[in-house]
Amino acid sequence: MIEEKQRTRVSSMNIIYKKIVWFFVLASIVLVGVILYFSLAKATIYLNVKSQPAKIDFTAQIKEEVAEDNNFLETSILQGRVLELVMEKTKEFIVSPKEQMTNKYGGLMTVYNDRSTDQTLVKTTQFQSDQGNIFRTQERIVVPAKSSIEVYVLADEESEDYNDDPGKFIIIKLRPETQALIYGKTKEAMSKKSFTTYELSSEDYEKAQAELIVDLKADAMFKFKDLLLDNENLNEKTIFTEVLSEESGEELEEKVDNFEYTVQIKISAIIFDEDELLTLAQNFLNQQLDKGQKLVNYDSASFDYSISNYAEEEKNVTLDVSLSANIIKDSQSEAFDTEKFKDLSQEEIIDYFKLMPAIESVRVKFSPFWVKKAPKMSDHIEIIISNE
Repeated sequence: MIEEKQRTRVSSMNIIYKKIVWFFVLASIVLVGVILYFSLAKATIYLNVKSQPAKIDFTAQIKEEVAEDNNFLETSILQGRVLELVMEKTKEFIVSPKEQMTNKYGGLMTVYNDRSTDQTLVKTTQFQSDQGNIFRTQERIVVPAKSSIEVYVLADEESEDYNDDPGKFIIIKLRPETQALIYGKTKEAMSKKSFTTYELSSEDYEKAQAELIVDLKADAMFKFKDLLLDNENLNEKTIFTEVLSEESGEELEEKVDNFEYTVQIKISAIIFDEDELLTLAQNFLNQQLDKGQKLVNYDSASFDYSISNYAEEEKNVTLDVSLSANIIKDSQSEAFDTEKFKDLSQEEIIDYFKLMPAIESVRVKFSPFWVKKAPKMSDHIEIIISNE
């Protein structure tokens, strides 16, 4: 009897031990499963983002004398030199015709001068027809002695009474004996129509000067190239001019259809290494990028510079420089902080990025296959960015 009780007690103890062992085995399996779940769980977010433009504007200096230890990336000072030429050119130009529209009657008149000296007639000189109507010249003219000249005249006022027939016209402010020597005649009836006048203006001077400067700069380019040293290059936009003198053979408001114009200028050319300037611009742009911005590429076509100041005595040139680039947000951007995506579903992650205009597309992949949400550990979440 005693032996039976002992066997029963041993059997019960065995069962308890077995249960404890199985409990620990199951617990271990569960623990291993949990560890595997969290250690293997991974989320990869693929983003295709739009690039955004970024631009940098800054100034740089070109000097003939720089320190031996000069680092242009730190000082924005580049080694260079200045070439100078003084050049002059004379050329004949055509006066710009001016088309005049009017509601008044007018027409071409031949003005005769039977005197032995030239006769100057001011603008708005009054000619009177046989009908008593007054017509005025539209520009200053000089009628050569014993000769004639054509001029356009315009009615004094808007009226249908000024449609005068061809005939003789007198200058009302001349004495009667002079009126017989200086007078006008028309071959056609007066009519309403546009007419063309030629009168030398300041705009004609400006156009002539601009054209001569272009010609002289082109001539200077060939001369400068002969002065270049080995490995030096010359860019036309580094050439600038100073007008020393200008002269015309005709006076302003003179009635002529052509004129001569002379310009003397000093032409300066700045010689420097353009590749160094581009490198400096790229360095400036890189320094301006914020955390979370990533450079895609430089817009080489946007690289530009111009001369803003020239200190002649010091041979010191200041350049205004600009460069653009394309940038994107990278994984360091606050918007891409992986802490934001812990324990989110694919749909929730996609919805989050759809609200960002810079995101063109988003794709989310969980692994292994049983993972349905992003891991609870942010370092198991990876964001891959591209702009293809």
